[in-house]
Amino acid sequence: MIIALLLACTDPGPAALRTCELSPGLSIDAQGLALLEPLLVLDELAVLRGATPTEGHTLLGDAGLARIRKGTSCELGPVESAGSGRWAVSLTRTGPRVTAAGVLGPPESVELSWQVVSSDGLRVETGLTRAASMRASAVAAVEEGDLMRAASTLRALARSYPDPTLTIDIALADAAQEKADYASQLSHVFVSAEGSALSATFTNGGTYPLASVTAVAIFEGSSEVPVELGAVAAGATIEYAVPIPADAVGKVKLETRAYELATE
Repeated sequence: MIIALLLACTDPGPAALRTCELSPGLSIDAQGLALLEPLLVLDELAVLRGATPTEGHTLLGDAGLARIRKGTSCELGPVESAGSGRWAVSLTRTGPRVTAAGVLGPPESVELSWQVVSSDGLRVETGLTRAASMRASAVAAVEEGDLMRAASTLRALARSYPDPTLTIDIALADAAQEKADYASQLSHVFVSAEGSALSATFTNGGTYPLASVTAVAIFEGSSEVPVELGAVAAGATIEYAVPIPADAVGKVKLETRAYELATE
């Protein structure tokens, strides 16, 4: 009996299975964090306590994360000793697939490779610390304007740490990159200046309609003047007018300040 109890106390399977069923991600709601408190290694708990919600978490909300947990089941695979009070544990997690629109779809399965350590009882190491570092790299890439690197980093992150909500983050990153790339298809041409206004044209040279466009005229020696152009069809050229500030001198530069791709 004593031997059986000792073996039960050092069986990493139950802790790994329970952690898997809670579907930990890069950020989590308060209820999920409370459930993980006795299960995750302490440095990963610290990461979760200070984590900013992912875009997916924000869109789904805490209720969405709770629904993912409720719909998740796990199967324990091979368990092998990794030495020094560690076990390598393989698991198969089956839970709702999260679409880019934030809808919970049919279940999908992913393979997980975690470690369980005999520290402060048996605790699970999911790789969250490294995953959080990768996420920080993606955020830094956005801040540096490297949207392609941000999107590719998020895709690599989702492969190595399959947070089910990351499909939303990846979709938003891809959309941001596509939108930035589309800017090269937009152009302005100065036509003439008469009296207190100048005329110009804007061309949407791409294949997507634009739901809205904001142009800006940057006058030398004066302030910038924004102009709302409204919706512009794919391949279309429209004319617009810009009032000339009284203190403007010299040249004017025309740019696209903002635009939104039409959703349909």
